[in-house]
Amino acid sequence: MSRKTTLEERIEVVEYVTNQKHSYSEATERFQVSYQQARSWVLKANLRIRQLEGQVADMKLLEEFVKKYQELQRKG
Repeated sequence: MSRKTTLEERIEVVEYVTNQKHSYSEATERFQVSYQQARSWVLKANLRIRQLEGQVADMKLLEEFVKKYQELQRKG
């Protein structure tokens, strides 16, 4: 059942499973990919999302620190 897929197709599979709450089995039937492929793509996407959320949180923390530091320097 394995076949070559484009990045766009992989994204579509991930969105089908995660956003639309379909199972991996439903995705395999609809997109003609293996269960393992669909699961792997979803897991990788979720991992990447968590990494990006962590980076965003770190950036927000750094921004708050810089604001506080600048505020303290202005005060004297």
